[in-house]
Amino acid sequence: MNPFLVEQSVVGLKGYALTRAPQLLPPDVFTDDELAQVRPPALLIVGDDDWTTTDAAGAVERFGRLVPDAAAELIPQCGHVVFVDHPDRVVNRVREFLA
Repeated sequence: MNPFLVEQSVVGLKGYALTRAPQLLPPDVFTDDELAQVRPPALLIVGDDDWTTTDAAGAVERFGRLVPDAAAELIPQCGHVVFVDHPDRVVNRVREFLA
């Protein structure tokens, strides 16, 4: 994959997010009541630089608090598309979760 094209895609997505996406995305996609209905097994993987949220760490904490016994992980230096930014780490985490 061409690193320049990847970088330009990331820049383009972040630019889109900053100019258009905030009006399109609600602050919390799921309410607390909706999240509390999720039953494990469940795995949430979030990048700490995810442009779709202003508080990735808070999203992971909230998920863990509202969905007891579920697994949640915050991946550092990672954007919204975690499986592209850190494919090996994501695959290993999913395998671990499914084992």
